[in-house]
Amino acid sequence: MQLFFLRHGIAEDRHSTGSDAERPLTEAGRQQLAVVARAMQRLAIRPTSVYASPLVRTQQTAEIVVAVLGGTLMLTPELAPGCTFDQLQPLLRQASDDQMLLVGHAPDMGSLVAALIGAGGRAIRVAKAGLAGVEYDGRPRQGSATLRYLLTPQQLEWIGSATK
Repeated sequence: MQLFFLRHGIAEDRHSTGSDAERPLTEAGRQQLAVVARAMQRLAIRPTSVYASPLVRTQQTAEIVVAVLGGTLMLTPELAPGCTFDQLQPLLRQASDDQMLLVGHAPDMGSLVAALIGAGGRAIRVAKAGLAGVEYDGRPRQGSATLRYLLTPQQLEWIGSATK
Protein backbone atom coordinates (compact mmCIF):
# COMPACT_ATOMS: atom_id res chain seq x y z
CA MET A 1 0.00 0.00 0.00
CA GLN A 2 1.12 3.54 -0.69
CA LEU A 3 0.24 6.17 1.87
CA PHE A 4 0.70 9.86 1.11
CA PHE A 5 0.84 12.72 3.60
CA LEU A 6 0.06 16.22 2.37
CA ARG A 7 0.33 19.21 4.64
CA HIS A 8 -2.30 21.88 4.08
CA GLY A 9 -1.48 24.92 2.00
CA ILE A 10 -0.81 28.50 3.04
CA ALA A 11 -3.67 29.74 5.22
CA GLU A 12 -4.90 33.10 6.44
CA ASP A 13 -3.47 34.38 9.71
CA ARG A 14 -5.42 33.52 12.82
CA HIS A 15 -6.37 37.16 13.43
CA SER A 16 -8.36 37.25 10.16
CA THR A 17 -10.98 34.77 11.47
CA GLY A 18 -10.39 34.73 15.21
CA SER A 19 -10.43 30.93 15.12
CA ASP A 20 -7.64 28.56 14.20
CA ALA A 21 -10.14 25.94 12.99
CA GLU A 22 -11.83 28.39 10.60
CA ARG A 23 -8.71 29.73 8.87
CA PRO A 24 -9.16 29.36 5.08
CA LEU A 25 -6.44 29.02 2.48
CA THR A 26 -5.10 32.22 0.97
CA GLU A 27 -5.46 32.78 -2.76
CA ALA A 28 -1.72 32.08 -3.11
CA GLY A 29 -2.24 28.85 -1.16
CA ARG A 30 -5.07 27.78 -3.47
CA GLN A 31 -3.00 28.51 -6.57
CA GLN A 32 0.01 26.65 -5.18
CA LEU A 33 -2.11 23.60 -4.35
CA ALA A 34 -3.57 23.48 -7.85
CA VAL A 35 -0.03 23.11 -9.18
CA VAL A 36 0.85 20.61 -6.43
CA ALA A 37 -2.20 18.53 -7.42
CA ARG A 38 -1.02 18.51 -11.05
CA ALA A 39 2.40 17.36 -9.84
CA MET A 40 0.78 14.53 -7.89
CA GLN A 41 -1.09 13.57 -11.05
CA ARG A 42 2.17 13.48 -13.02
CA LEU A 43 3.68 11.28 -10.31
CA ALA A 44 0.79 8.81 -10.85
CA ILE A 45 -0.62 9.41 -7.39
CA ARG A 46 -4.27 8.38 -7.60
CA PRO A 47 -5.70 7.88 -4.12
CA THR A 48 -9.08 6.22 -3.94
CA SER A 49 -9.60 7.65 -0.46
CA VAL A 50 -8.58 11.09 0.76
CA TYR A 51 -8.85 11.70 4.49
CA ALA A 52 -8.53 15.23 5.87
CA SER A 53 -8.58 16.99 9.18
CA PRO A 54 -11.92 18.74 9.72
CA LEU A 55 -10.25 22.17 9.92
CA VAL A 56 -11.17 24.50 7.05
CA ARG A 57 -7.67 24.83 5.55
CA THR A 58 -7.16 21.07 5.32
CA GLN A 59 -10.64 20.50 3.93
CA GLN A 60 -9.99 23.11 1.23
CA THR A 61 -6.59 21.57 0.48
CA ALA A 62 -8.16 18.14 0.07
CA GLU A 63 -10.96 19.50 -2.14
CA ILE A 64 -8.45 21.05 -4.53
CA VAL A 65 -6.52 17.79 -4.77
CA VAL A 66 -9.65 15.63 -5.20
CA ALA A 67 -10.83 17.92 -8.02
CA VAL A 68 -7.66 17.01 -9.95
CA LEU A 69 -6.95 13.44 -8.83
CA GLY A 70 -10.41 12.14 -8.04
CA GLY A 71 -11.13 9.95 -5.05
CA THR A 72 -13.54 10.17 -2.18
CA LEU A 73 -12.98 12.88 0.44
CA MET A 74 -13.71 12.07 4.07
CA LEU A 75 -13.19 14.44 6.98
CA THR A 76 -11.89 12.69 10.06
CA PRO A 77 -11.19 14.06 13.54
CA GLU A 78 -8.23 11.68 13.87
CA LEU A 79 -6.25 14.05 11.61
CA ALA A 80 -7.00 17.21 13.62
CA PRO A 81 -3.95 18.94 15.14
CA GLY A 82 -2.27 16.69 17.69
CA CYS A 83 -2.80 13.48 15.69
CA THR A 84 -0.65 10.58 16.88
CA PHE A 85 0.30 7.30 15.28
CA ASP A 86 -1.85 5.42 17.82
CA GLN A 87 -4.88 7.58 16.97
CA LEU A 88 -4.37 6.94 13.27
CA GLN A 89 -4.05 3.14 13.58
CA PRO A 90 -7.78 2.29 13.32
CA LEU A 91 -8.08 4.34 10.13
CA LEU A 92 -5.04 2.68 8.57
CA ARG A 93 -6.17 -0.83 9.57
CA GLN A 94 -9.50 -0.47 7.80
CA ALA A 95 -7.91 0.84 4.60
CA SER A 96 -8.09 -1.46 1.62
CA ASP A 97 -7.00 1.04 -1.03
CA ASP A 98 -3.77 0.73 -2.97
CA GLN A 99 -3.19 4.45 -2.44
CA MET A 100 -4.50 6.66 0.36
CA LEU A 101 -3.91 10.37 0.95
CA LEU A 102 -3.97 11.98 4.38
CA VAL A 103 -4.20 15.78 4.59
CA GLY A 104 -3.23 17.32 7.89
CA HIS A 105 -1.03 19.61 9.92
CA ALA A 106 2.50 20.11 11.20
CA PRO A 107 4.18 18.64 13.05
CA ASP A 108 1.78 15.70 12.83
CA MET A 109 2.35 14.76 9.18
CA GLY A 110 6.11 14.55 9.76
CA SER A 111 5.71 12.65 13.03
CA LEU A 112 3.43 10.08 11.39
CA VAL A 113 5.86 9.53 8.52
CA ALA A 114 8.74 9.22 11.01
CA ALA A 115 6.83 6.62 13.04
CA LEU A 116 5.99 4.55 9.95
CA ILE A 117 9.57 4.48 8.66
CA GLY A 118 11.05 3.88 12.11
CA ALA A 119 12.95 7.14 12.36
CA GLY A 120 13.35 6.67 16.12
CA GLY A 121 11.59 9.83 17.23
CA ARG A 122 13.46 12.05 14.81
CA ALA A 123 11.43 14.79 13.21
CA ILE A 124 10.69 14.84 9.51
CA ARG A 125 9.65 18.24 8.27
CA VAL A 126 6.78 18.39 5.81
CA ALA A 127 6.43 21.99 4.61
CA LYS A 128 3.08 23.65 3.88
CA ALA A 129 1.84 22.07 0.63
CA GLY A 130 4.67 19.52 0.93
CA LEU A 131 4.18 15.82 0.28
CA ALA A 132 5.58 12.68 1.83
CA GLY A 133 4.87 9.17 0.63
CA VAL A 134 5.55 5.81 2.20
CA GLU A 135 4.98 2.25 1.08
CA TYR A 136 4.35 -0.82 3.18
CA ASP A 137 3.10 -4.37 2.91
CA GLY A 138 0.62 -5.92 5.27
CA ARG A 139 -0.49 -4.10 8.38
CA PRO A 140 0.92 -0.62 9.04
CA ARG A 141 3.01 -0.51 12.18
CA GLN A 142 5.89 1.55 13.44
CA GLY A 143 8.99 0.99 11.37
CA SER A 144 7.17 -1.06 8.71
CA ALA A 145 7.24 1.45 5.85
CA THR A 146 9.76 2.68 3.32
CA LEU A 147 9.98 6.38 2.51
CA ARG A 148 9.34 6.91 -1.22
CA TYR A 149 8.71 10.66 -1.43
CA LEU A 150 9.60 13.71 0.60
CA LEU A 151 8.93 16.63 -1.70
CA THR A 152 8.96 20.32 -0.95
CA PRO A 153 6.32 22.62 -2.40
CA GLN A 154 9.00 24.08 -4.69
CA GLN A 155 9.84 20.63 -6.09
CA LEU A 156 6.15 19.88 -6.56
CA GLU A 157 5.59 23.22 -8.28
CA TRP A 158 8.46 22.44 -10.66
CA ILE A 159 6.95 19.03 -11.48
CA GLY A 160 3.42 20.42 -11.75
CA SER A 161 4.28 23.33 -14.00
CA ALA A 162 6.81 21.58 -16.26
CA THR A 163 5.74 21.13 -19.84
CA LYS A 164 5.81 17.67 -21.38
